[in-house]
Parts: sequence; structure tokens; C-alpha cells
Amino acid sequence: MDVSKDVSKLKREPFILKDRYLNIFLSIYINSTIVIVFIILSDEFIHWFTIPVLMSGIIIGMDAIDWIRKKVDLFDPVGFIGLFGFHFFFLAPLLQIYWDFGMTYVDPPDDWRNWLGGMAIINSLGLIIYRKTRKFIFNKLATKKIKSYWKINTLKNQEL
Repeated sequence: MDVSKDVSKLKREPFILKDRYLNIFLSIYINSTIVIVFIILSDEFIHWFTIPVLMSGIIIGMDAIDWIRKKVDLFDPVGFIGLFGFHFFFLAPLLQIYWDFGMTYVDPPDDWRNWLGGMAIINSLGLIIYRKTRKFIFNKLATKKIKSYWKINTLKNQEL
């Protein structure tokens, strides 16, 4: 029995990542790189709060990556929520610790990282609920998706 003939008959198709898996990979890669840079810049980031903040960034970062890769419409609310959420849930807590910035006229706690970590855990749970329900809210409740575009008439002497 010749095995080489049987193997050559197998049809080999290229490995293609689905968009969902590519978004997850890119989100993990981008957010982890940002956290590693912050850890290199300051020892304050060697703390447990970076894990839930990273999870929040990964979850909401997938929507931002969809918008950047033009997988959702330019004015789609999912894209805006993804971009705003990336800053609000991921970058803002990291920048607050890095810049050692607090609110004016408020007595700050001894360590903001514990509070930011707790907030990030709650945010991660809320973002998971958002990811599970956003398809229903933005797709199922939409009455009809109409895509229209403006086209410039290039014929100068054409009557309307």
C-alpha cells in the first residue's frame, strides 16, 4: 500500500482566519503590547489591576478594530462605542496611574490601583454583557438597513 499517493490526493486549502478570530488576535496583541510598554516605563504597573484592565481593553478593542478595518459602517454606533470604550476602559486607567493624576478637591485613596482594578472587573462584566446583547440591539431591532451613496455626475452638459 502506497501512502504517498493517498496523501497527494488530499486537497490542501490555505488556512484563512475568520474575521472574528483575527479581531481577537489583534486586540490581544495590541492591548498586551501597550500594557508591556507601560510595565517597562513604570514599576507601578506590576500590580493585579493590569489584568482586568487588559481584559476590558481586549473585549472592547475588538469593536474598535472592526471599525478601523472598515468591517462596520463609518457611522455605526458599534464603532463609536469601540473607539470611545478603548480609551475609557483601557487607556484612561493606565494613563491615570502613569501620570499619577487624581481629581482636584477630592482626598485621593492611598493607592488608586486597587480601586481601578475593582472598577475594571465590573467594566469587564458589563462589556461581556454588551458583547452578548449588541447583536440583538443593533441588528435585530433595526427595521431595514438601507445603504445609499452619492455619486457625482461627471457629464457636464447633461440635463437633469
